[in-house]
Amino acid sequence: MNSGLLSATDVSKALGRTNAHIREIGKKLEMDDVFGLINKRRGQIKNYQMSPEVETLFIQQFAAHAVTGKSTSSIVLAQELNKESEVNISDRTVRVHTKKLGLATIAKSLPKLVATLKKLLSIAQAGVNGLHSSVSSSIPVHRSTNCRNIWRAQIIPLHNSGIKKPVIAKFTGCALSTVYRWISRRVERSLDDKT
Repeated sequence: MNSGLLSATDVSKALGRTNAHIREIGKKLEMDDVFGLINKRRGQIKNYQMSPEVETLFIQQFAAHAVTGKSTSSIVLAQELNKESEVNISDRTVRVHTKKLGLATIAKSLPKLVATLKKLLSIAQAGVNGLHSSVSSSIPVHRSTNCRNIWRAQIIPLHNSGIKKPVIAKFTGCALSTVYRWISRRVERSLDDKT
């Protein structure tokens, strides 16, 4: 077209575009060569619908709904967000952000995680209270007594209750290798007792 062999009308019919669009592409080719044809669209740079504060509120509400078993649908969450914030947010925006943040994947696993953590906390709390009373009555506690020994004593009951080793390690503040070592010692002792 730029060389004069074809008219803009012929090219527009062949490509299925308008004459104006073909002329615009021709000008870009003349001015910038092939680089003029590269798509330079960048999309929306700033999120105008959800500010960081509203997004935080959204994540908080999503987690609360997921944990309590309430609906995490975009319509319900949008209604609650609109009640608590001054921004009018559509359910479509909520759906987009749910997908963008990956929240849809944790909606079913979050209640299980919270239940496991509650179980862990109740077992640990009961065990620690029992340990403190038994330690204080039978063993004189000195300032040099290592508190980690008390937490390490929780490894076996936590493991027996079905809690995974990495979670036990995080909760007790021990290294994962320590948790494995204490559990293997317990298994060895129980095998020795059976023989």
